[in-house]
Amino acid sequence: MRATQVQREIRYREESDDARLMRIMLEERNPLRVEFEAAVAEGGMTYRTRQTVGMSVSLSPESFPESFGDRILYWAESLGSKEVLLQYGHTLVHIDQGPTGRLDVEVAARELKAAREIAQEFITRFECKEEKEQSSRVRVSFWRNCSPVPDSNDRFLDAVQWQDISENYAATTTVKLSRLMDLTGQEVKGGRLILWHGKPGTGKTYAIRALAQQWKRWCDIYYITDPEALLGNPSYLLHLILEDAEDENRWRLLVMEDTGELLSIDAKHSVGQALSRLLDTTEGLLGQGLRVLFLITTNDELGKLNPAVTRHGRCLSAVEFSPLTRDESRKWLVRSGVDTQPNGALTLSDLYAFVNGDSTASQPARIGFQACDPLP
Repeated sequence: MRATQVQREIRYREESDDARLMRIMLEERNPLRVEFEAAVAEGGMTYRTRQTVGMSVSLSPESFPESFGDRILYWAESLGSKEVLLQYGHTLVHIDQGPTGRLDVEVAARELKAAREIAQEFITRFECKEEKEQSSRVRVSFWRNCSPVPDSNDRFLDAVQWQDISENYAATTTVKLSRLMDLTGQEVKGGRLILWHGKPGTGKTYAIRALAQQWKRWCDIYYITDPEALLGNPSYLLHLILEDAEDENRWRLLVMEDTGELLSIDAKHSVGQALSRLLDTTEGLLGQGLRVLFLITTNDELGKLNPAVTRHGRCLSAVEFSPLTRDESRKWLVRSGVDTQPNGALTLSDLYAFVNGDSTASQPARIGFQACDPLP
């Protein structure tokens, strides 16, 4: 690598001021990236492949077998980031883990087949470690509109297994959710819009966590903190749906909670072109060929939503989150250790309130006249 450094210094003297500034910025954020690029150029490694392993793996010397010790050329750590540069036969492997925890593997080789095989070897190694150690967590990217470009923060959320929470939903809701949970990227056909509607407290947010866990192998979850800005600002929307994917086979799910006003009958009058942009993205020319799905939740009734959204063929899945029936509520309470007879259908939040001792919150109000003693 000493010869590589000398050659690189010669190239530095020939670069423009703009190129020098970009290189300095790159060295500060990814110190081994410049080393990797210079070695690739000098080694004539024409082919390269890059993949994201995951968010749960912790990069450390223990991540590599003992036989890899003499293959590690550089190990760099700075500001929560870690980078490793390895020489693997006639190929170079650059492994980068940023402050968010995302682990990327890039392999450069003289033959495409060799690059892919070695990349897959590292992917398999780290994926097995991730599945074994951190299978109970899922990554969610929280997006917001910023200047000059939108920005995001990645967070790990405790995973929720669908089979563990399926009994929290009414039977009709469970059937539709189960079909959606079992879906794979290859099976996505038709519309790109997923619509969840129902009263507050029926468990929509909890179901999102379960969906993120079920889909994490093939889909990235983007939680939109400002839905109005996303659909009101074309550049914001284009940035998210046209962002270069590190793995072209992965999908993106853009989640927008409690955004019924964007889908209402008078949406165009109240929020401008937001609804039109959403429909163009899910079914129009803009969305053609993109691996992007939208999940929108609303507390509004289906009849209050714009027919253009709810028409057949536009939604990949439309699920109504109904309260549990009286019988389902009684069985749920019995499983939770409360043997009582509810007055009627209850939402999930009502049931948990009942278990926690707030019985007044869980009993639906009775409508009608109360019987009274006859007059003397």
